[in-house]
Amino acid sequence: MRKKIGDHEMITTRAIIAEEEAIINAVKEGTGKKAALVNPEQYQMPEELKPTYDRLSRLIDDASNGEEMTAELAKLWLEQHEAVNKYVMTSADQFLNIRGGAGVGKTYFMERLVRASLDAGRPVVLVAPYGEQSRVTLRVEAEKATRPDVAQAFREANTVAWLLNKARFVPGFRESLRGADIYVDEASLLDNHTMVGLVSLARDIDARVIFQGDTQQLHAVGRGQPLAMLERELGFGMHAGRINVTRRQLRLEDKRLAQDLSSGDAARFSAAIETLIERGAIRRGGLDEAVYADPDQQEREKTCGHNCAATHRLAERISEKLHEAYKAARPEFKMAHITTFKVKRLQSTELFSTASYKRGEMIEYESDADKSVRIAEVTMVTADGIRVKRRQELIAFNKVTAVYSKIMLERGAGEALLLTAKIKQNGKIYENGSRQLIASIENGKVRFESGLELDLKDGRVRQGDAVTTYKAQGASRTEMIRVEDNRSLNAMANREDLHVAFTRHRATARMFVQDIEVLRKTANRSIIDQVTPRDLEALARQNRIEQIVERAFEQARRVAQRVRSAVQRRHELISELRFKRRQVKARKIEQKHSRGPSMSPV
Repeated sequence: MRKKIGDHEMITTRAIIAEEEAIINAVKEGTGKKAALVNPEQYQMPEELKPTYDRLSRLIDDASNGEEMTAELAKLWLEQHEAVNKYVMTSADQFLNIRGGAGVGKTYFMERLVRASLDAGRPVVLVAPYGEQSRVTLRVEAEKATRPDVAQAFREANTVAWLLNKARFVPGFRESLRGADIYVDEASLLDNHTMVGLVSLARDIDARVIFQGDTQQLHAVGRGQPLAMLERELGFGMHAGRINVTRRQLRLEDKRLAQDLSSGDAARFSAAIETLIERGAIRRGGLDEAVYADPDQQEREKTCGHNCAATHRLAERISEKLHEAYKAARPEFKMAHITTFKVKRLQSTELFSTASYKRGEMIEYESDADKSVRIAEVTMVTADGIRVKRRQELIAFNKVTAVYSKIMLERGAGEALLLTAKIKQNGKIYENGSRQLIASIENGKVRFESGLELDLKDGRVRQGDAVTTYKAQGASRTEMIRVEDNRSLNAMANREDLHVAFTRHRATARMFVQDIEVLRKTANRSIIDQVTPRDLEALARQNRIEQIVERAFEQARRVAQRVRSAVQRRHELISELRFKRRQVKARKIEQKHSRGPSMSPV
């Protein structure tokens, strides 16, 4: 299905339209189908959310760790949270939507809701689209929980994919979720396919799903923007109001800028960007200006800084520049080469070519024995298959699912790495995507401050100094440093990307760009689709109706033309007949006059 809108030709399929209709229908059908946590007539405002003098004073006092807070802002923050609390506690809908900007306390506020769900005797599951948000960000909240059962719920947070797969293949787990409350953090990152699976699961097990996120931030990499679509089509959760008073930024000026950046309004966003340029938070420069060789600066960035870019290409360059500066500032630290494996972007057909494999690389393959997926190092490549370590039989090319190239990272004590796999060691679990600070490197081993110990050739790590903006969504650090060149700005810059980047920090944020004018031209683009596949279908239907009407008008015009031609011909025939009659009459008169004298009587 195609439709040209403005200068763009839009295209979709019936399958994608069916996905969106399934999501919308599920949310519609779930309206009023679940028992509320609290009867609306019995609901009472929690004491800690009442904007009393004592509560406001405590909020302002608690913000004395550097955060600027006024009584007006504190009161507004409490009122916004209380409105959301009442919405979730008293709603009888199966699907709910909590809306809030970056750093307003949505994840923190989730603890209260989880506590209420547990008190109501409902099973609770906490999930998020990506591992960084679920296994890192959400699980950190377990340390702040005041009740053991709430802490356990946060400690077991996982990805939406994990939830869907386990519910599909483990019947006992699926049954344990019956009547549960499923909380989905950073829900704007869900794509259509995942959302369909989630709402289908909820309907089957009679569970309630509470989405919380911000559609003004980045959206899913996969197809569709289901949460934004639900807000636009159904007003999903729109009646509860959006929390927009940030508690992450310390200064009042930064809080106001965060509100403008997350407003979705082009004029306010542009004004905020100009303010950041005037303040020097956005400036012309590159890696040399962004990375300092000062040891104190390096130490601060390693422990509380957040370095990000729009693309992996720039993130890796930032990481290497940070390492070089760190090594120059700390010459006494011992450095070592650490193996890391990076997935090669190969097409499915390339996996059948011997040229795609090299000795020493890692492959991921399906095992015939137990149908599991395993990873092993390549020792030999033949025309008949691949030989790997600790396996006698050749692995057929059609069993390979991924190929990883070997990269050597030079790192030392005090630097950071990210785990690329979930690791169990000494009864403790270290999550995929978790950031690990190196404590020491000795005897071919790298030891991290968390207690994890890995061989230098293990390979299940990657650089942990810089991340892409997508990976940064949901994170909170004291400082933020971002570096972009014209190539990345032209390809990736948009309102949502910059909104996320400039709301990660608490104290300071800096952005270095190759050309500020390029930033101005590209910053206010939006990745929010204002036209959904269902809209295209409606437009196509409207177009078909217009075509039918046009054909009817054309047919009527042709009929009218034929009628008009027939009438005109009839008039012409009548006129011609009259003319002939006049001619005959004239000839008769003329003949009568010409015969008159010869016929006179004698």
